[in-house]
Amino acid sequence: MPQCTPTRATLLTGQYPWRTGWVNHWDVPRWGVGYFDWAKYTLFAKGDENRRLRDRHRRKWQINDFRLQPDALKKHGFDDWAVWTGYETGNPPSNERYWDAYIHTRSGSKTYKGEFGPDIYCNFLIDFMKRHRDEPMMLYFPMALTHGPLVPTPASQPTSSRDKLKGMVNNRHTRRATGRRAG
Repeated sequence: MPQCTPTRATLLTGQYPWRTGWVNHWDVPRWGVGYFDWAKYTLFAKGDENRRLRDRHRRKWQINDFRLQPDALKKHGFDDWAVWTGYETGNPPSNERYWDAYIHTRSGSKTYKGEFGPDIYCNFLIDFMKRHRDEPMMLYFPMALTHGPLVPTPASQPTSSRDKLKGMVNNRHTRRATGRRAG
């Protein structure tokens, strides 16, 4: 399952792609047709409601179209979120997940001008941990840095594609982002 959509559906539901039907990469906001149905698939976030865990998701969610379903993540069982929407057809700013990131939160979708998406996701995550530090919680944290396009990060300004990949994934920005904590 090297494609992100089938892998995401599997991690979220605990079911193989052939059971969910999500067997290929598919960006609902870009191509339309279908959505990840909260009534049909129970995600681990929704299954944990009975245990009273605070659930937080950040990063990427292109399996629902937030223009049509702005509360999809709540219906899937998440308490809070900061996610890249995936490219929304007819909405050019939504193509940005890194610099000038277009991010969907409980307040809606907007561009974070001059900010780096992965840092915004980490800040949301750390803030969530601080606010709920005395409560059981579950955090779903798939990283954006493993996806193209390759871009310079705040910590490095490489020019070659190879060096951009190293800066994003190999150890620089990924370690910087995951090494931060709530304190």
